[in-house]
Amino acid sequence: MKSMKVFYSDCGGSSKSVRELLASQELANFVKGLPGVNFSFCLEKANHPYVVSTYKNGYTKQVSVQNLNKEDVMKHFESLRDQSIVYKYSIQFSRTWSLYSCRK
Repeated sequence: MKSMKVFYSDCGGSSKSVRELLASQELANFVKGLPGVNFSFCLEKANHPYVVSTYKNGYTKQVSVQNLNKEDVMKHFESLRDQSIVYKYSIQFSRTWSLYSCRK
């Protein structure tokens, strides 16, 4: 994983568990365990909380964490961390067709 951005509201009820998690030691330990990952915590008023994770191959995944408890939000963080090999290889097929390719 390359980066993780957490978007939350300072007054919304659906962001309550994210705000609690930001003040906890559990999140601090999680961030310290991933020294090569850039973490950003962004305050967005009047929006539900969500997490955007960007991987080294350019793949981006967004997960909503609205109305979850603190433990479930942490499980989503761990799940995004463990999915760093998803879409590691992308296979692209290209085929050129011509007008006469089927004639004998």
